Amino acid sequence: MFEIANINVQDPHIDGTVVFRGQNFSTNCHIGMDDVALVMAAYPTTFQRSITKNLGTFHMIQERQSNMASRSMGVCGKTSEHHYFNDNSTNTSLVPLTSPLMNALLYVTEQVQDSSGQVLIGLIKMAFRRLRHWNNIRSDDVCPYGIVTCPRHDRKKGVLESFSNCGHRDATDCTDEAQGSLVFAYLQEVVNSTSVLDYFCRMYATFGDVLVRPIIPLPTTCAWKLIEDPDQFGFNHISYFVVVEAGTAWDLSSNVFTKDVGIIGGTFLGKLVEHVTSCSLYEEQSSGWVTTLCPGNACNFAWGRSGGSQRLQRSSRITSRIRR
Repeated sequence: MFEIANINVQDPHIDGTVVFRGQNFSTNCHIGMDDVALVMAAYPTTFQRSITKNLGTFHMIQERQSNMASRSMGVCGKTSEHHYFNDNSTNTSLVPLTSPLMNALLYVTEQVQDSSGQVLIGLIKMAFRRLRHWNNIRSDDVCPYGIVTCPRHDRKKGVLESFSNCGHRDATDCTDEAQGSLVFAYLQEVVNSTSVLDYFCRMYATFGDVLVRPIIPLPTTCAWKLIEDPDQFGFNHISYFVVVEAGTAWDLSSNVFTKDVGIIGGTFLGKLVEHVTSCSLYEEQSSGWVTTLCPGNACNFAWGRSGGSQRLQRSSRITSRIRR
């Protein structure tokens, strides 16, 4: 369904650590406003995060679905917050209808993540296979969390406002000490690679304010797709994904999306560097005037995958019990 386009891009890096890698993709997959509207109807309230403020809606889809599946149908508890969803506003009847779309989108980001050139997920999988005998470990066991960002519908103005947020680091996108120690034991006992160990030494020396050995950062992968072409309204859409400390801005503007480039992807180490999705601007082609209000549905839809230590712990314990 998806193909990687061959392009030459200089990887943004800090002292030898590649912190972001972007790719353009050719695709025949069409994600329209009907699909996005279904997600917005199922999850009408954004997931509130303490690390950043955002315009638009931010959802952690994968964990919401798994938690809902274990709850009694039609019975809501006194507490409104259940992990990543709110049972007072989430439309549980629509959630199953979003599953095929979510599975397809998360499959794409998993493939992007595995082909991006980052070695961290592969190292973790090899370490668990060799030292924990978890032979069927997958990439989505390491980075299982599904992310979806949607625009916000301003009913009073009758317009959509594209998703954007403030600069932040993702503190929990990493392994814990036990998982990191397992990876280093694998590197020292099995691989015995001085180049990889030197790479980690440089990483810890450079990012000592947010990373301490043996904790290992996990990559987050995001993909962006234009819902509707703003050109038909006489506008250009201007938007960037900014990796602040690397001094780079990945162009998500409408002129980048073409017949051959349907999706823009990026893999980055969100725990190490501050990153931000810029506020969208819409430039009227005839006059040059600029507005933040979206014409029609001409904004970006974004989704992705991230990881953390807790899900890997749970999956590892389950695998150990099954093996016994």
